[in-house]
This record gives sequence, C-alpha cells and structure tokens, in this order.
Amino acid sequence: MRNHDRDSNSQAISEINVTPLVDVMLCLLIIFMIAAPILSKRLSLNLPQPTPTIPPPPLEPPMLLRILADGRLLLEDRPIQDQVLAAELAFQVHRDPARVLLIDPDRDAGYQRFVDVLAQAREHGVQRIAFAEPSPR
Repeated sequence: MRNHDRDSNSQAISEINVTPLVDVMLCLLIIFMIAAPILSKRLSLNLPQPTPTIPPPPLEPPMLLRILADGRLLLEDRPIQDQVLAAELAFQVHRDPARVLLIDPDRDAGYQRFVDVLAQAREHGVQRIAFAEPSPR
C-alpha cells in the first residue's frame, strides 16, 4: 500500500512565515505612534537662574605691628603706646573683623612683651593674627 498523498507532499517548505513578524512590527508601530506625542511634550520646570557674581571686596593689607628689642611698638612703622594700640585695634576690628594683625617681633624682644601684646590683641577682638617670618641675620 502506497500512500500517494504522502509522496506528492514530501518536498520541504522553504518559505519563511512572515505573519508573526508583521504582527510584531505592527504592534511596535502602534506603540511608537502613541508614545511619540507623549515623549515630545514639553515639561515646565522652574529652574533657578544664575545670579551675577559679585566680586569679593578687596582685602585690606594686614596691620603690621613690630615689637622692637627695647619693648617699643610700631604700628604701620609709626610709634604707638599701649593705650592707643588698644583703641586702634578695637577700631580696626569694628571696621573689618576679618583684617589680619601681622606681628613682627624683633629677635631680641622680650618674650613677656610679646605675650602681653598678643593678649591685648585677643582682648580687643582680633581674630586673625599672623606672625612675620623671622629675617635672616
């Protein structure tokens, strides 16, 4: 018994079934057609605007206070007494709290005099104190 139907259909089908591919492509096309207008919608944002930068005020040069070997004081190269120094320091701190006091003691100046001047500066509100580099001998 031969089956003639089977012999006539025994050739392999070599065509690709594109129906599922077309179905997927149409679904993707519909998704993108719906999503594109939604994605192109503008968002309203309230972003902070940059402010123009204000340059910082110029820094004043430090007040130079020299302590001489004999204990005298020179503020900005002019002689000054302890009471006047106290008033000047208070005035400068009131005018500019960030101003630096640069202390330049002589090598032969007494340590106690240096400590007294330092304490006086702190008493009158000087917050920024620097020390000058010792000059080479």
